[in-house]
Amino acid sequence: QVKEKIQSIFADNQNRPTIHLERYRKYYNPTTPYSSLLWVLTDVWEENKTVTTAEKVEENVRYVRLIFPTTQGQYWDANVQNTYGEKKFNYQFVDQARTIGNIQFDSVLQTVYADEVLTNKEYRTEKYARNAGLIYRQEIVVESQPGATPHPGFFQIPIMQRVTSGYQYTMTVNSYGTEP
Repeated sequence: QVKEKIQSIFADNQNRPTIHLERYRKYYNPTTPYSSLLWVLTDVWEENKTVTTAEKVEENVRYVRLIFPTTQGQYWDANVQNTYGEKKFNYQFVDQARTIGNIQFDSVLQTVYADEVLTNKEYRTEKYARNAGLIYRQEIVVESQPGATPHPGFFQIPIMQRVTSGYQYTMTVNSYGTEP
């Protein structure tokens, strides 16, 4: 389990309001129920919201998570504020009612990045709910190499059925709000 907690708000070096975000984890232990596990602080990140962007600094790398105004089909480069290669995200939908993690949200938007070639697939999607924030994230980054002597039809098989390395994970909200 992962928990993100707004610890404080401060002015950054550009004098913008900046959220000081603490990220906690509960590490799986087969002999202890999750409710009894302690939260362990793992990361301290920052978030900024400007007139045109919502940005998040993770592991000292700034990403543009959203752009404003939100318009379905609109594209932006999530890496425009860092030195990584271009990653063009777009809004799959905006202001839609959705149930995520058994919680009903009345206004959700979804961002998507997808890049697939014969031997690699990278897919990232996030869903944000108004007045709640990030409520869903999925990442799939896989590779499929045919080896020295590929069998006929290797590339006709969908890449997710012939993965040789990579990872896939999904995060879904199970609660949000203020802590007691």
